[in-house]
Amino acid sequence: MDMQGRPYGKLAISGVISLSLYLLLFFYEDQVMANYTRTDGFYPALPVVTALAFSFAHGSFTAYFWEMLGVRGRHEKGTN
Repeated sequence: MDMQGRPYGKLAISGVISLSLYLLLFFYEDQVMANYTRTDGFYPALPVVTALAFSFAHGSFTAYFWEMLGVRGRHEKGTN
């Protein structure tokens, strides 16, 4: 974090990771579809694993993005 407490580096890294995942999916669409529609072996687990990876990458980027803008969740009194 920099001196103001803003996570510029984390935002950039998570943004690059998220963008890379989307670009890989776009550019390798044919290979992805060929493997993700197979029903043998471990192939049925690929969409689930991919969804989790995209969710984590995009969620991290979004969290750092809102933190950069200063948007924070509201904390109720009397809760941790």
